[in-house]
Amino acid sequence: MSSIRRWEGLLTSLNNASTTSSDQQLLNAQNYQETPHQLIKTHNLKSFKEHVRILANWDPSYPTEKVSWYHEYIARNAPISMNWLEQPLSMMNNEKNYIEVKGMGILCDNLEDKNSDNKSGWIVGPIEDGSVCLWDIRDTSSERGGTIVARSREFLLSSDLGNENYSNKHPRVARTVATECVSVDSWTKRAYFAIENGLIEIDLETLSKIRHQIFPLPISALSEARHPVPLSVGTTQSLHLFDTRAKFSSSMKECSSDRVDFYDYTVNCNPSKCNRSFNSLDQLKLGAWPNCAHLQGPGPLKIIHVPNFGTVDSDIYLAGRFPSILVYDRRKFPLLGWSIHSGARLSSMDWLPLNIASEERDLARYGKLSIHEVEETKTKVGRTLIACGEYNSKGSLEMYGFLPTSSLPYKDLGCSGGYLNYSRKNRQTSSNSKLLAVANHGTRIVVSDGGGNLRWFERDGFTQSRCWNIAKNPIGLSRGVFGTQAFDINSWSEDIVIKILDIGSCGKQGVNSSLGDLIVWTGEKIGLVNFSSCSKFVTQEIEENTDKMEAMYVERMRRALVANADEVRWMSDLGVGAP
Repeated sequence: MSSIRRWEGLLTSLNNASTTSSDQQLLNAQNYQETPHQLIKTHNLKSFKEHVRILANWDPSYPTEKVSWYHEYIARNAPISMNWLEQPLSMMNNEKNYIEVKGMGILCDNLEDKNSDNKSGWIVGPIEDGSVCLWDIRDTSSERGGTIVARSREFLLSSDLGNENYSNKHPRVARTVATECVSVDSWTKRAYFAIENGLIEIDLETLSKIRHQIFPLPISALSEARHPVPLSVGTTQSLHLFDTRAKFSSSMKECSSDRVDFYDYTVNCNPSKCNRSFNSLDQLKLGAWPNCAHLQGPGPLKIIHVPNFGTVDSDIYLAGRFPSILVYDRRKFPLLGWSIHSGARLSSMDWLPLNIASEERDLARYGKLSIHEVEETKTKVGRTLIACGEYNSKGSLEMYGFLPTSSLPYKDLGCSGGYLNYSRKNRQTSSNSKLLAVANHGTRIVVSDGGGNLRWFERDGFTQSRCWNIAKNPIGLSRGVFGTQAFDINSWSEDIVIKILDIGSCGKQGVNSSLGDLIVWTGEKIGLVNFSSCSKFVTQEIEENTDKMEAMYVERMRRALVANADEVRWMSDLGVGAP
């Protein structure tokens, strides 16, 4: 907007100069016609005005946000490469067997410095064997960048309340299918993991378990953890508010043989006292969980907290495999506040504290607004909810614009979060397959689809600026002997991105920044998408397995040469017996 105002000031000065010169011409020579030079000058001035007006309509920035156009240019034009973070090894045996990462979250750094744009930190993720890993992403160019800097003991995230030391067998490691199964609170250095129907709180400074809260049904999604706002926990048929400041109750006690000292008292219980034989549906019907909201149909896949206008409270937005977005007012919970009909099966959501979804912005998409109208539109107070999912087997990118209720002539809605002013849905050109994740990335919106593509859209939701497939070879390997792609560690699988986090915004919703690269999770591993011509491999196992990779390459070349020799021998025998 500052650039638009500078252009507007320049236009005003040019108009004044043009008017003065025209008046002088009329006074001195009224009976003379304009010369060709003056006609060309007037035409150039009109063309310059039109050019500035079109730039104002295109400009995606807003007065309240800080945009680095240098980094924006890099993110829009530089080559894209993928760096996979170090894959954890199994601790069960001495063999180097890589195991899967079952989720991710970001532990931010430099939160006290509000003026700092660099808020990167560590990636937190649960591992397949029940341990918790921390990856360092503060400086990926260093030797420790992207490597595992800390890892807890295995079976720390066990779904059993009892300790594994009481059993001769290993405890049952939980299998979770929830995408939003990790929530990290950077202020308290705590992480919350959803394991089946249990919520496990971990102290990231000591990598020890604090408590294990049992819910009546399997957990399907967790909201963002930000102290002191309660954590929203969505199960397959209910929504709960989990106050992280509350002291332990009898159902929250950590069942362990070790002594755990928290909240000025000691918990030391025997696993035989941990009774998990209850009927979850009966408990819901009997009112054993009175402070929960009951949901009909499948559970939510994404939960976000959107602040209200002029207050510190926030509303709870739920989306999933149901046709509407459910909105809960925290002050009236568990009553349903209102709903937004979508018609699509949504998989992810994000939001911006800007009014980017409105009728005026649709006109600006076609360049039909004047400079004054553009400035008036961008100074309006509003919020925008961004959602993505699937509609009729195709991708759906949706935006919902909210305005404060104070702008209404009547105030009978009673919604502190505002009212829905405009909706925009792109169900034609967003993707040919389902959209899985969405995030803000600078002045654009990035989404991932079922084909392994990362797509960057402008804030109108229709104009695609970039598209990149993570399965494609990032360093451009040459073709093999028979036209097949040469072997490389980056081309051994066809991955899809199911979760996206922006390092610059530290994974927080409602924050846009063009300074950070993207952290993506494929369901098995974590990768860093950066904008550079060279792909810096941050995994140390590549150097450790150099001999193994060399042997694999030699074997592949041997097979290729043998196949080539067989082909030559077969071709040479085609003329045998001919006259």
